[in-house]
Amino acid sequence: MTAINFPNSPSDGDTHAGFVYNSTLGVWKSTPSSGGSSVSVSDTAPSSPSAGDLWWDSAGNIMFIYYTDTDSSQWVQTTTPGAPGSAGAAGANGTDGTDGTDGASGIVNTVYTEKTDTFSGVANGTPLLVTGMAASLTPASTSNKIHLTAQISYSQTGTTYKAWFKRTIGSGAATDVHIGDASGVRQRAGVPLALASDANQGNSFILQFIDEPATTEQVTYQLYVNNDNAVNFRLNRSQTDSNNNTGGRYISTIILQELGA
Repeated sequence: MTAINFPNSPSDGDTHAGFVYNSTLGVWKSTPSSGGSSVSVSDTAPSSPSAGDLWWDSAGNIMFIYYTDTDSSQWVQTTTPGAPGSAGAAGANGTDGTDGTDGASGIVNTVYTEKTDTFSGVANGTPLLVTGMAASLTPASTSNKIHLTAQISYSQTGTTYKAWFKRTIGSGAATDVHIGDASGVRQRAGVPLALASDANQGNSFILQFIDEPATTEQVTYQLYVNNDNAVNFRLNRSQTDSNNNTGGRYISTIILQELGA
């Protein structure tokens, strides 16, 4: 079947290749002919169809006919998407599925969050929640995995903070994930945070891991930090935060990617 390239941003009554644009329905319909049925081209089914009307689903590249019997009426598919090996079909273009998502090991969903304002707080041996540094994703399958990548801009000169994420599934409790093994009284975390050489400088770190939450409930990842004294942890700024050409402001981000099983 030869593809029809309809004009972008048509106006009501515009015609093209034997079709006329209906702005009320938002579809291209075939030019009326004596005794002929209606043919519509759109990515959604036409409203108020009549028996025998045809609809070309421009999103799925599938033809439907509106069928009416003694007790029901419905759109009935008359064509199927191209089989593997035919032009443009699955198999010809790799592992992409018909719904536009990547295949077996591809990215199903992506969530991005960023924090541009500053944060400051003291842990002193108690895990400190970093406000605004959280992201949530609801997996489509219990077998899917989540790839987390976080880029954190921070400053510290007088203490050695550590960072990691806690995971919450649905309304459950927050649980530490992807941290080092227990060893004596050592604080467990995902990454160590280095000291800046002076109070006007900042640092950044990248923390990433692949998690297997095994759920289809919403999964939330929240950043935490900890140390052993009362020195502040500062996000997106230097320790002095001078209001001059030496001072700076930064950004911190989190990316969640759901990976198909």
